[in-house]
Amino acid sequence: MLNLCSFEQAQRLKKAGFDWETKEFYQKNNPLFVCFITYKYNHNDNDDAFGHITAPTVALALKWFRDEKGIRGFVLQGNRKNYKIFADFDNGVNSGNYNLEYNYFDTYEAAESTLLDELLNILEKK
Repeated sequence: MLNLCSFEQAQRLKKAGFDWETKEFYQKNNPLFVCFITYKYNHNDNDDAFGHITAPTVALALKWFRDEKGIRGFVLQGNRKNYKIFADFDNGVNSGNYNLEYNYFDTYEAAESTLLDELLNILEKK
């Protein structure tokens, strides 16, 4: 099973405009529990009527960054079965890259989750 975004990441994605449909969501009054439904739905569309926040997988959130924001994040495997992250963007007007200077991560999942946090930081600074 793919890693879901944390509650904090899901909140930040909602503020950034994430509007893709998922089967998973958080409830604001119970952020430690992920709810599941049998069909895909944009839970962020409720505008707090039920306190739902879409809970995408980290991989889906990274795809949203690529497709919707023109920011690409990468996880690369190092020499010793460890992982490093970096990002670049090209939105037609601006382009550049971010060398995300971190120690290597022991797992792909840890690197991917940190990458999502860093992409959210980049987007929030723009």
